[in-house]
Amino acid sequence: MSAEVNPGLSKLECLLAPGFSLSNNLMNPMTTIQQNDLIESIAAALQYISYYHPADYIEHLARAYEREQSPAAKDAMAQILTNSKMSAIGHRPICQDTGIVNVFLKVGMNVRWEGFTGSLDDAINDVAEEVQKLPQRHSDLWDIFKGIKNKRDEEQYEQLLADQELRD
Repeated sequence: MSAEVNPGLSKLECLLAPGFSLSNNLMNPMTTIQQNDLIESIAAALQYISYYHPADYIEHLARAYEREQSPAAKDAMAQILTNSKMSAIGHRPICQDTGIVNVFLKVGMNVRWEGFTGSLDDAINDVAEEVQKLPQRHSDLWDIFKGIKNKRDEEQYEQLLADQELRD
């Protein structure tokens, strides 16, 4: 009995299980995701968003600052912009209130999960331990700036943060 050969498939592929494509499986090898890698990736993403405002937000706030007529509102916006810059340069959280985290995963085919001690949900919830460290980092940020006398002097902040060791 001979297998009928589809012109688009090799003889080997025709003999394999229906729906199996040798070329797809060779070109798209299995991806392995370790539990610790998943937790560290989510924690790193949360850390990143804790000290960087989106660029469009900063641009809009800077434009609003330029247009603002009220001295009090202008001062408030200037403080937000200064705090944002300090957080970005110093790699420290912008504030302690980080809100609620919702994690959405898009997982394709050919994924193997390894090292998981529970479910995927359990692993994502393990990120909470990493998130708990963020408020402490906020306190650490303010400790760095204790020596600055004039809290409105942006140049003093920049001079202090020029030290790479301090920023790390």
